[in-house]
Amino acid sequence: MSLSKGSLVKSVTKLGLSSAFLSSFTNNTAVVASLISAIKDNPNHSPSKLLLPLSYTAILGGTITLIGTSTNLIVNGFAVDAGMQPLGFFDFTLVGLGALSVGLITILVMLKYLPDNGKSDQEVVPFYLEGKIQTGSKLIGRTVEENGLRDLKDLFLAEIIRNNERICAVTPQQIIQQNDVLLFVGDIKSVPLLTRFDGLKVVHDNHEKDIEHLVEVVVSQSSKFIGKTVKEIRFREQFHAAVIAIRRGHDRLQGGLGQVQLQAGDSLILAPGKNFYSLPNLKREFVYISGLDLQTHLAPKQSNIVLLSFAGVLGLSIFGVVPLVKGLLVLLIGLMLSGTIKLNEIKRRFPLELLVVVGSAIGLAKLMIGTGLAGQISSALFMVLGDFGPYGAFIAIFLMTVLFTELITNNAAAALSFPVAYSLAVGFNVDPLPIMAVAFGRQVLYHHLGIKQI
Repeated sequence: MSLSKGSLVKSVTKLGLSSAFLSSFTNNTAVVASLISAIKDNPNHSPSKLLLPLSYTAILGGTITLIGTSTNLIVNGFAVDAGMQPLGFFDFTLVGLGALSVGLITILVMLKYLPDNGKSDQEVVPFYLEGKIQTGSKLIGRTVEENGLRDLKDLFLAEIIRNNERICAVTPQQIIQQNDVLLFVGDIKSVPLLTRFDGLKVVHDNHEKDIEHLVEVVVSQSSKFIGKTVKEIRFREQFHAAVIAIRRGHDRLQGGLGQVQLQAGDSLILAPGKNFYSLPNLKREFVYISGLDLQTHLAPKQSNIVLLSFAGVLGLSIFGVVPLVKGLLVLLIGLMLSGTIKLNEIKRRFPLELLVVVGSAIGLAKLMIGTGLAGQISSALFMVLGDFGPYGAFIAIFLMTVLFTELITNNAAAALSFPVAYSLAVGFNVDPLPIMAVAFGRQVLYHHLGIKQI
């Protein structure tokens, strides 16, 4: 990848400017998601030296334009409701470019202090897998040490489940019995070593698989199986695949694999059947499948049409021909009618939780204005800040919204800060626009620090 070529300073500069430019027109989460794989696998620099600057500059880029972050749009909506002129597309650009410049220079100066987690030094997070002692196995009646189960490369026998009871801290003298389930922790590449033990089955339930051809999947945030065990969801029947191993960050899992409650981000090693890759629900349940691209790619012609249409809508909005929201809504409907975007894809990716949180905060903000609570709060602040003038109010609003963003989402914090900021501006008889800028500029600065991103 060209962004990672050259010296570290050049790479970070190119990466920072590119990600900032992209995130000024698109969601910064999408920008990071599109670049993170290439950055992580680059051969020139340690990924950690590039991933952190990528995150920070993508967040900074969101401060440059009206659509760079959803918080700007929310504040703009409140401004229009309050009778103010809508915020312009580039009203934030000068301040945003200043913040981006300071942030990027700071990153370049502090590069040597960023973590250098080289690939050779990265800690290997072990998988959690199990094998079952079959009837007639030569392992039965012999100790763990006699069977050679203590000398496995990169695998550690952590527990034995016998008659639904767990035997932890397995000793070398522990005698193996029929139907014992042996729980191992270690590198999944060492699983084939278990096949050398007579009567030790890695795949259960008479579901024979070739464990030389394994697939790794990562459970999606949108999966309907989150919170349910592998056994409860009848994983083998659902996906025509047997679960060989599970990994969950650095957490130590307990009990058999069938009793593990799945969580978003869990890595599962599967022995797939021939019908596995043709299942229609893979994209919904898994965010990653090794050897399979889950992303929906457009044809070159469709991709060009989408980009040109998006640029056209932005241009019409910038020159005041068509309101941005209406233009994007028409574009979305057009893409759906043309088949470029599927309705079920929109439903699957629609951020319902975020909508509820932000909608509730906006409703509360309007209630504050309607009931006069915002005016009472601003009157109290006016009495305290009267001697400091508008600049004192400017700083106070900034600090108040910083506090809010530590407790709630940035969008919600901006929504709650707006009515107070607007009332203060009216109380000081000054143009409310600068104080409105602080209401979203606060969340921007804390975004820059990598504290929270929506």
